[in-house]
Amino acid sequence: MLKQASFQRNLAEDYTKRAVEYVRRRKSKQYYTALFAPAAYIEQFQSVHKFHFYISFEQLIKYYRNEQQLGRRAEYKINVLTKAIEKYKVKKVSSREYIPTEVNQGIPSFWYHYWQDVTQRYPDLTMPKPGDKGPAATFIGLGKTKLPKGVFIYHKFVHGSVDLQLEGLHERADTCIDMLKPYIPADMSIQRAGKAAVVIRLPIDPINPHHFYDEVQPTVFEAQDKAKRLLDWFQQHRLVWDEFCSNK
Repeated sequence: MLKQASFQRNLAEDYTKRAVEYVRRRKSKQYYTALFAPAAYIEQFQSVHKFHFYISFEQLIKYYRNEQQLGRRAEYKINVLTKAIEKYKVKKVSSREYIPTEVNQGIPSFWYHYWQDVTQRYPDLTMPKPGDKGPAATFIGLGKTKLPKGVFIYHKFVHGSVDLQLEGLHERADTCIDMLKPYIPADMSIQRAGKAAVVIRLPIDPINPHHFYDEVQPTVFEAQDKAKRLLDWFQQHRLVWDEFCSNK
């Protein structure tokens, strides 16, 4: 389990307790805790945070400089880590305040390039211009202004699917599936999602947002094409959905 968090005095001990519980439940055979941070931070606060291992940004920079075969990828990672070190030195923050946010800049960068592409390629797949995004931001909502209340299109890029999601159905979910199933093309599937939703799904390869965007762009385009298909499908069968909603 990899975790980014605001540091507190007992953070390592809390992670150790959680890891022990994972072992007890047989979800893991062994565990170690590690702190990944600038060397100056580790030196200053190592006596406070009792982790098993300490890995500095500087150590990783040295590693990437020796891995010439990584090319641009290594240069990018070195730049990100260097900026994080500089930010720590400038702010001189305390152990409770330091969070190396630069390390996660791959996600907002991915969202921004995604927004640029979908806005140009499919203006009706409306997507708000994204702001800062954290590591949990893995569902991209599309076409909201073209869809009624309770209906959403999500590109779930880590999970590997593009979904037309029908929410708030609860006990009527199975009835909804039965009503829409005759209209579902062979390459789409329809299924329940949790207790209250139904999704009409098109599979797609998962995307790692930390890769260079040009490497994943072909999969992004394929996902956007599938999102447009789902939007067109819903608009074509809107009367079926409206009939279902009116028979509450």
